[in-house]
Amino acid sequence: MRGGVQPRTALLRRLRGDVLAEAGISANDGLGSILKSAQSLPPDERIAIERAVREGLDNGPRLAMVDDCNGITNLHVPSDTIVDASMPAMIRTSGHMWGPDGKEADALAVIPDSSYASIYQVVIDDCRANGPYDPTTMGTVPNVGLMAQAAERMREILATVEFRDPRAVLLANADARILATGEECRAELVEHLTRGVDWIAAVNRMTAEGINTFVEAGPGKVLTGLIKRINPAADAFALDEQSAPHRFAMPDFLTVS
Repeated sequence: MRGGVQPRTALLRRLRGDVLAEAGISANDGLGSILKSAQSLPPDERIAIERAVREGLDNGPRLAMVDDCNGITNLHVPSDTIVDASMPAMIRTSGHMWGPDGKEADALAVIPDSSYASIYQVVIDDCRANGPYDPTTMGTVPNVGLMAQAAERMREILATVEFRDPRAVLLANADARILATGEECRAELVEHLTRGVDWIAAVNRMTAEGINTFVEAGPGKVLTGLIKRINPAADAFALDEQSAPHRFAMPDFLTVS
């Protein structure tokens, strides 16, 4: 198995026990929380936990990465990996996810939910037999009637709100359009409910406009990792940083002296 999504229990089994319990550490909080909490333990216990994590990563199947540039696996922060977001992306890339070497690789997805797993298995089997889906002819999930109804309700509500032209440049992440007027912003909020997101086009547009520094205002730092993949030369920062005090990091260029 290459680039596999390894079950959390397999990697963390050796970390369960009195040491974690006495330190108030839960394996369910992810590797990032475990490693951070371990810093408060006596040196021998901290080293044992760090060694167990390192050995699990080195000797087990390669994990799919949330941010391969910074070594963040999909087990570091539970909220960084969402089944509904990760599985469609994996299927679109022929079963590939990003590995620790920064390259795509075949992946095995382990979904701890029988209903989710069976649905996605049917989708994968169908794609193998009949080829990829064509959203231009069959539509996408956001285009179902429920979201269309929500969009109409949103349109009614926003019609009562005053929109002014933005002072800062706004970019629509659905199609990388610059939103220059208040009316364009109003329309985008409604249309966004029934449209997908083209994050690659958005990052490429910003890069083309001369933007090379990006700040993600959490939670998590999934977009930071995606930006680095799309534009490795970019400087990307996440304000929601596990290792920072109170999980809030302020890049130097944003600090007011």
